[in-house]
Amino acid sequence: MYKNLMAELAKQEMSLEELSKEMGIKQEMLLLKMENRHGINFKEAVKIKMILKTDMPLEQLFSWEPI
Repeated sequence: MYKNLMAELAKQEMSLEELSKEMGIKQEMLLLKMENRHGINFKEAVKIKMILKTDMPLEQLFSWEPI
């Protein structure tokens, strides 16, 4: 799980549903990506960072920790 990404979403009170709409993908696909069943590519990572307007470096925002 991307704990730092989830923390940023919570901090901004943004749901995965809202993020998926901003990204232009289905919520189910975003969930697969968040569970690391479907990888998040660099372009998607940059887009998420821009949507969240966070200063956190990509490598920190998308550090993976198994649940």
